[in-house]
Amino acid sequence: MFRAEKERCFKCILERCELFNVPETIVLCYNGLIPELCRSQKPGRQGAYAFIPTMAKLLLSITLLSCAPLCVAETRQQGKPEVKAAAKQDEALVRAHKSRMSEIAASERAGGDAAVAFLKKLQADADPLVRGEATAALGRTKAPSAFAALSEAVRSTDTHIRRGAIQGLAELKDKRAVPALITALGHADRDTRWKAAEALGVLKDARAADALIKAARMDKDRNVRLAAIAALVDIGGAKAAAAMAGLKNDADPEVKAWAAAAEGRLKKK
Repeated sequence: MFRAEKERCFKCILERCELFNVPETIVLCYNGLIPELCRSQKPGRQGAYAFIPTMAKLLLSITLLSCAPLCVAETRQQGKPEVKAAAKQDEALVRAHKSRMSEIAASERAGGDAAVAFLKKLQADADPLVRGEATAALGRTKAPSAFAALSEAVRSTDTHIRRGAIQGLAELKDKRAVPALITALGHADRDTRWKAAEALGVLKDARAADALIKAARMDKDRNVRLAAIAALVDIGGAKAAAAMAGLKNDADPEVKAWAAAAEGRLKKK
């Protein structure tokens, strides 16, 4: 019964490219299975054991078969000129992206002010991922001019450049970046605040404690609050410990749990 039913469905899909009625198919198979179990005079529990795995296999088959019309339709579309042109354009973009990323990696390895100059040029690239990665790579060059370039980039209105700059400042590990990162901790963009909190945790500078405590208590985004708590643990100190004691009573259960765990870690320092 089941093999015949699945073959009927598969034939319908391939010939007419139509989605079959999934609930109807399940009902048909159910109705076909139960009488067979009755004819074989299997007890109820034994029948249930036979029915459940069979239906599980059937659902998997239905899922696979449901994809067939989409695959057939996509194959037919691929022959159209406009689709071929779009596919070629996509391939060109992928090649350009890979090429840029290779150039970024090479510049990062080379280091020096020449690498910084090249990476700064890539901040004007049309690919936003390239802009962000090129900016982050500035910090990994460890070049003398990298800090100035990142300090400028962290104020960018381009989201990818700004986030890349925060990552780059964290990797550069220059504590001169603390004031700029504290400013970024108050940015309107949630991910900018989040990355700034993480970067301040990497730098472990006590000057950031007050700003991080404020973020841990008051930021409207949970992920930013949790990142601020983690950064305060990395920084340590009496201020951080007192803040964690207060946050143990927070209305957010996850913040409360993180604060309790953070307090325990701070006591061990």
